[in-house]
Amino acid sequence: MQVQKSEPSTYQNFLSKFTTLRQFYRSPEVIHRVTREAVEDAAKDNIRYLELRFTPVALSRAERFQLGDVMDWVCESAQKAAQEFGLRVGLIVSINRHEDVELAEQVIELAIARRTHGLVGWTWLVMRPNSRPSPLRPFSAMPNNPDSN
Repeated sequence: MQVQKSEPSTYQNFLSKFTTLRQFYRSPEVIHRVTREAVEDAAKDNIRYLELRFTPVALSRAERFQLGDVMDWVCESAQKAAQEFGLRVGLIVSINRHEDVELAEQVIELAIARRTHGLVGWTWLVMRPNSRPSPLRPFSAMPNNPDSN
């Protein structure tokens, strides 16, 4: 991804580049490969611990993949590549602030269920201009959260 010198230096322009990138995630094999190559590239740069962010909703949209499947593909590929290349990988699930509350909660619930598979956290991504974030229930109040006991 590249921002040209002739383009405006704004976050809106930067984020618009992801629209094109998301068109490439059309199969589980591509998602596996991109994940593996991100870990491999980090290992080649002598990185020993990598926190890799990914947005399950964005990866799932091009072909309407199930969110849980996308998360499983990323977790599986990252774990295999980490073992193969000798580094630790922590996965961080990203959620766009403009997503519906129910969708954001679903992503968090799926992440909690996969925290033994390399998921170490979740984060909000930048909000689009003129959009309002919807309130979420506190993380500790999420259904089936093993930490809420």
